[in-house]
Amino acid sequence: MQRRGSASCAALLLAPALLTAQSLRGLVVDGSGAPVVGVVVQMTDSTATTVFSRVLSNARGEYRLVAPAAGSYRVRTLRIGFRPLVSDAVTLAAGQEVTQRLTVDGVVFALDTVRVIGRNSCRSFGDAGASTFAVWEQVRTALTNAQMTVGARSISATTVSFARTLEPDLRRVRDQRMQVRTDFVAQPWVGITPDSLHRVGYVTTDAENATNYYAPGFEVLLSDIFVTDHCFKLRRDDKRLGIEFEPAPERKDIADLRGTLWLDRATAELRRLEFRYVNVSFEQEDNARGEMDFVRMRDGGFAIARWSIRMPVLELDIRRGARNGAGTRITAIRFSGGELSLARRGADTLWSRTPLVVTGVVMDSLAGTPLRGAYVALMGTQLGAVSDDDGRFSMSGVIPGEYTVQVSTASLDSVGAIHQSTIAVTDGATPARIRVPTASQLAATLCGSTARKATGIVFGQLQGVRGASNSDGAEVTADWTEVTLGGASAPAPRHVSVRPNATGQFRVCDVPLGIAITIRASSDSSGADPLEIRIPPDGRFIRADVLLDKPAPAIGVFAGMVLADSGKIPIADVEVTFPDLARSATTNERGAFRIGEIPRGTHRVLARRFGYGPLDTKIEIGARQTVVRQILLSRVVTLNPVAVTERAVLPLFEEHRRMGLGQFLTREDLAKQEGRTMSAVLTSLRGLQIRKGVSNYAWVISNRGVRAGAGQATFDIFDLKKGAKPGCYAQVYIDRNMVYRARTASPSNPEPLFDINSIKVESIEAIEYYAGPSQTPMEYGGADSICGVLVIHTRRTP
Repeated sequence: MQRRGSASCAALLLAPALLTAQSLRGLVVDGSGAPVVGVVVQMTDSTATTVFSRVLSNARGEYRLVAPAAGSYRVRTLRIGFRPLVSDAVTLAAGQEVTQRLTVDGVVFALDTVRVIGRNSCRSFGDAGASTFAVWEQVRTALTNAQMTVGARSISATTVSFARTLEPDLRRVRDQRMQVRTDFVAQPWVGITPDSLHRVGYVTTDAENATNYYAPGFEVLLSDIFVTDHCFKLRRDDKRLGIEFEPAPERKDIADLRGTLWLDRATAELRRLEFRYVNVSFEQEDNARGEMDFVRMRDGGFAIARWSIRMPVLELDIRRGARNGAGTRITAIRFSGGELSLARRGADTLWSRTPLVVTGVVMDSLAGTPLRGAYVALMGTQLGAVSDDDGRFSMSGVIPGEYTVQVSTASLDSVGAIHQSTIAVTDGATPARIRVPTASQLAATLCGSTARKATGIVFGQLQGVRGASNSDGAEVTADWTEVTLGGASAPAPRHVSVRPNATGQFRVCDVPLGIAITIRASSDSSGADPLEIRIPPDGRFIRADVLLDKPAPAIGVFAGMVLADSGKIPIADVEVTFPDLARSATTNERGAFRIGEIPRGTHRVLARRFGYGPLDTKIEIGARQTVVRQILLSRVVTLNPVAVTERAVLPLFEEHRRMGLGQFLTREDLAKQEGRTMSAVLTSLRGLQIRKGVSNYAWVISNRGVRAGAGQATFDIFDLKKGAKPGCYAQVYIDRNMVYRARTASPSNPEPLFDINSIKVESIEAIEYYAGPSQTPMEYGGADSICGVLVIHTRRTP
C-alpha cells in the first residue's frame, strides 16, 4: 500500500512539469491547403543539425513537438517524393506553446531525372555528387517513417511468421513451423547495436559453435556508422532506382553486408531491401542472404510487408578437405521470415494482404479424368485439402516456395501407396495439374519385373498386440496349392515369403487369383493365427492385416535354393520333403523353396526330381529359427555331345542389338576367345566390372560402385567363404531364365550369387549387357536392374 502511494505522489509531482513544457504544434498541409498525413516532422536546433524530437503527422495533418528547454528551434519536414523543408527559427519561452502551419509544397524530387553515376562513394556522399545523397535522403525518410511507426505502438498488426528447413538443393521442405499472431507493429528482427556490428561484423560464431547471422534493423540503417562502413552507388532498372552499398575496402576481413535499397522511380517510395553476406566462407557467401519489402499504409506510415533471412547450415566434412585439411558442406538451408497480413488502428484498416491460395486439379494419369475425394497435402506443413467432384482443390495461407505435394486416393490406399510431386508456389502461380497413377499402374513398379497380369498382389500391415508395428525379425508367408495338368490331380504346393518394412507394411506379389491363400506371420517374439484370403478372379489386389498377438511358436523354417552342381543353375519343380512330418514344398522357377512350421529337432530331408540324383540327409531346426541351405543335385542322365553346325537364330537378341542400347557379343566374337574364362571375356564390356573371389570364382558388378538400398546383396555362408564383398551386383539371365535377381535379401534368407566362370565360353551363343534401367529392354527390366543386367544365350542344336 505504501509503495503504491509513493508512485501516485511521483505522478502528481511530474504533472506540472508536463503541463508547462514548451512546444510547437500545428498542421501540415499541401499547396492546396489539404492536410498531409504521414509526414516526418522534426524539431532541430537553430542550425538544423541536431534533432530533439520528431513525430508523424496524423490523419488530420496535425503534429505536436515538445522542446527540451526554452530556446531557438527550427522545424524540418521529410516527405517521400519531396526535398526536405526547413522552417525559419522559432523562439520558445519556458512553458510557451507556439502554433505553426507547415506547407509542404516544395520542389518535387523526381527520381526519373536522377543521373546514375557508376563510381562508388565511400565515407561521404559528396564524392559521388548530390544525386546519391538526394536518393539516400529519400531512403532515410522512409526508414525514419517506418521506425517511428514501430515506436508509436499504436498500430495493431496481424503477421504470419515462419521457420523453414529445406534440403540443400532447395527442392524439398523438410520442416516448417508457422505462427499467426496479432500485436503492435514492429520490425521483424531485433539486431545488435551499430557499434557492435562495426566491431564484430554481421556473422559470428558463439561458444557452442553455432553461427549467428545478424540483419540490419532501422537503427543500423539510419546510423552514421553504417554510412561510414560502406560505399554507395546508384543503380536503376525499368521501374526502380536503387542505392547499392558494399563494405568499405578497410573492412575486407570483417563479415559484412552487400545489398541494395530500391525505390519506386514514379513515387520515390521505398520498396525493398535486399542484402547478402560477404567476407565469409564460399558456402555462406553463395547461400546466406536476406530481404525486406516495404508498403505504405493508408495513414501515410511505412510498414514491412514481407521479410526473410536465409541461412545455410554447415557441417564439417573431413573428406571434402582431404587435401587441404577439413572442409565444410551444406546440410540444410534454414529460412526465417514472415508476412504482414493486416494492419489496423482501432477499427480502421490501414493495410491488408490478399491471402495466397494454392489451387489445382487431381487427374487420373491414364484416363485423364478428374479424381474425386483425393487428399492433397503439402509435406512439411499442416496444410491439406480434398478434391471435389471435378478433381479441384484449394489451400489458403500458403507461404511462397517449392513444396513436395503428397496425394492419397482410395485406389492408392488399397495398395498402401502414395503419389508425390513438386510444385512451386508464387504470387502468380497457375493452378497445379497433378496426374496420379492408379493401383493397377503401380503394380508392375511395386513388384518389379515379377508382376504379371494374371496374378494378384497382397498388401497388409503387420501389427503388434498394442497396435504398434512389430517388424523386428518378422516374416510373412503366403502358401497355396495350384492344380496343374488341367485340374486333373497333380497338386503343386507354392509359397512366397517376404519381410515387412520398418513400419510393418508388406506386400506379396504374383499370388494366384481365385485360389485360397494362407497368410502366416511371425516375429522373434510373437506369432499370429493363419489368415485365409482369396483374390476374386476379376480382381487384382487384396488387403490382409495381421495381428501378432500369440506367443512365438516353437517351430522353425527350412528354406533355400536347389541348384545343379554343374553351372549352379536353379532347378525348378524339385520336391523337398520332410517324410517323417508329411511336410513338403516344390521349388519355383528360381529353384527356391520354403517349408514352414517345422517342429524343433533333427529331421530327415529328401530332395528329388526326375533326371537328377536324390539328396537324402538330416537337418536340425531350432525354435523360431530359419535355416537356409543351398542344395546341389547331380544329373544322372548324360547326353551325347552336341555338334553345332551353324549359327543359331536368336530373334530377340537381334532385335535388341538393332536398338543399340546395350552391348553385345555374338558367336563370332566369342569364338575368338574360346579357352579363356568368362570373367576375362566380359572385361571388354563398358560399365561392367568383375569382382573376383577365391580360387576361380567371379561375379559381375556395376561400375556404379556400392549404392545403399540398390543391389546391396546379403550373401549366404557359401558366397562369403568364396570371397564375396558388398557391391552393386548385376542381374543374370540364362536363356531368358533369371538365375540371379540382384535385390537386397534379408540375413536369414540370402540369395546365392551367380559364378560367371561356371559357364564355358564354348557353350555360349551370344551375350547381352545393359548398364542400367534406362538401357534395359522391357523383357529384362524392373526396379532391380539398377546394377546392370547380363543375359547369356547358350548354344543349341540346329
